[in-house]
Amino acid sequence: MTSEQLLPPAEMIDYVGSGSNLETFQNIGAHFLEQFTTLGGLKPNHRVLDVGCGIGRMAIPLTSFLSKAGSYDGFDIVPKGIEWCQQNITPRHPNFRFQLADIWNDFYNPTGKYRARAYRFPFPSRTFDFAYLTSVFTHMLPRDLECYLSEVSRVLKPGGRCLITFFLHSPEVAANIRSGTCAFKLPYRVGKPHQPIGSDPEYGDCSTETETELERVVAYDERWVYDQFAVRGLSVDKPPTYGLWSGRVGPSFQDILVATKTGVPSLGQRMNGLLRLTPLREIAWRSLRKPTMAPHAG
Repeated sequence: MTSEQLLPPAEMIDYVGSGSNLETFQNIGAHFLEQFTTLGGLKPNHRVLDVGCGIGRMAIPLTSFLSKAGSYDGFDIVPKGIEWCQQNITPRHPNFRFQLADIWNDFYNPTGKYRARAYRFPFPSRTFDFAYLTSVFTHMLPRDLECYLSEVSRVLKPGGRCLITFFLHSPEVAANIRSGTCAFKLPYRVGKPHQPIGSDPEYGDCSTETETELERVVAYDERWVYDQFAVRGLSVDKPPTYGLWSGRVGPSFQDILVATKTGVPSLGQRMNGLLRLTPLREIAWRSLRKPTMAPHAG
C-alpha cells in the first residue's frame, strides 16, 4: 500500500481541520513534506519527532520519504487518531511509532491526567535529528508553549533542527489587521483587558481571537518567540517564512520558523520549573479536578 492509498476514512479527519476533504488532507501533508526538506533540511535517514501527530497527516507522506535507517515517532492527545495510526501505519512501516499523550484538553481529552505545561516528552534527551510542530503553538497558551519548546530542545540532538508553525504578531501584522487584510482580528490579550483591534503588540503579548475559547487562535509577539528559542539553546537561522494569515504572500497559511539546536538551555531556564514549583502546582491541580472526572449526566 502506497502513502497515497494509506488514508484515514473521511469521517475521522474532521478534528485536523480538513473536514471530509481527503484531497486537502493529502495536499497539506505533501506541502509540509516539501517544507521539511527545503526549509528544515530533513534527510531520509533522520530520526523524526512529530508533536501533535493527529491522524497521520504529516506521517503518511513521510512513509515514502524516510529510509529504513530513519525513524518516526509521533504523539497526540486524541485516542482515535493514535489508534488508527497504530493499526494502519505501524504494521506496514515498523519504524513509524505512535503513542497517546494523556494531556488534558477541554474539548479533545477532558479526562487527561497532565497539563501541557507539565508534560515531559516520553523520549530520552538528544534522540532526534528533526522535530516539527504544525498548528500546535497556534492553539497553546504561554506556559504550555514554554514547556513544549523546552522539551523540543531537550530531545533534539546537538545540531538537530525543528520546524514550528506560529501566528507571529508584530506592528506589521497590526497594520494589516487595521486595514482588514489579516485573517484574524486578535482583539484580546491574555491577562490584559480588551485592546483596540489592530493595536501594536507589547513584548510577550499573547493575542487571541475570542475572549472565552482562548486556545482557538493564539498569536505571539514575534520578538518574544525569538527570545524563547534563544534561552533554550535554539538558534533561528533565517527570518520566518510568513504565512497568508497575516495578509502577506506566503507558501503556507501559518508562519514557519526553523531553528537549530546550537547550545543548552540557559541556567535561568533550567531553574524556571523549580522556581514556579511546577510539580506541587500540578499535584494540586489534579486533586482539585477529581470531582469533575465522572461522566456528565444526560
